[in-house]
Amino acid sequence: MRARTLNQLLRQARLEWHGVRSGRPDWSDESHSIAVTALTLTKRIFSLYPAVNALQEPLRFELTATPLVAGGHWHRWIR
Repeated sequence: MRARTLNQLLRQARLEWHGVRSGRPDWSDESHSIAVTALTLTKRIFSLYPAVNALQEPLRFELTATPLVAGGHWHRWIR
């Protein structure tokens, strides 16, 4: 089986959009943050939760329930 690119995996993933509150995206013009849970539904399951803050001050993002992978814990990659 040929390896898939990240772009291909994300196109096939289940996406759930969020704002700073889980499950509550703010699509207004005044919003400066967005987050998304991407859960793959292939043989190798993985979850991503990128959260983006375009404000100069820090924001606290409410995480979704623990992922189905990585022992059920979220791990921070970038800060």
